[in-house]
Amino acid sequence: MTHQWTPEDDKLMYNLTILYRLDWKKISTKFEQETGKRATPVFLSKRYKVIKPLQNYTKKAFGAEDDEKIEEYVKTYGDDWVRIGLEMGNYDPIKIRNRFYQKVKNSDLNIKNLKQIREEREALEKEGNI
Repeated sequence: MTHQWTPEDDKLMYNLTILYRLDWKKISTKFEQETGKRATPVFLSKRYKVIKPLQNYTKKAFGAEDDEKIEEYVKTYGDDWVRIGLEMGNYDPIKIRNRFYQKVKNSDLNIKNLKQIREEREALEKEGNI
């Protein structure tokens, strides 16, 4: 049975590319778990190349002020790069993630487990405590 590809599928696939850093096998597996639709890693990779240019992200370069914002948002949202991108004014989540890790690599930032921060925040939001 063939399933119709939807804009929601594009959004999920794009978010998975951010979360799994373009690991197409993991993305394919998680995509099938989430949607029940099978999509090969090759198909997802090609689809990503189609939708990536359609993302309407801010093109301005990062500055010192942006680095400070990224660090603060990471402490708040963990590794939810999509949300951080939106909070910063529609920046590309992949560029934010890369910028953050570049700064971590070149500094002595002490950030606890990013995934744990995101999961704790999501749990609080679910409970209505935020």
